[in-house]
Amino acid sequence: EPWAVSFPAQKAARFHFIGQQGCWLFSPAKEWIELSVGAALLIPRGDEHVLASAPGVPPVPIGRYSIEPLCENIYGQRAAQPLHGRRLADQRQALLRLL
Repeated sequence: EPWAVSFPAQKAARFHFIGQQGCWLFSPAKEWIELSVGAALLIPRGDEHVLASAPGVPPVPIGRYSIEPLCENIYGQRAAQPLHGRRLADQRQALLRLL
């Protein structure tokens, strides 16, 4: 099942680690960039961006998903469902976010 998650702009930087399955970034520069397993991504100014299973998948805001703390300031989203009940894809990967 295709998936996409949008991250709103914020003052702090955002960090993502791509765990078990590659994905795509719709960057702040408005271009699609393919990310492989093991990639680490830093959005230094916390600009709005999207992570997706493929380019062009309509994103769901990160705020609609339940996330779990992994340790201080690091959160993971694993096979969780968004708060409105739709699955976030075939999420066997951990998508980590550093606040």
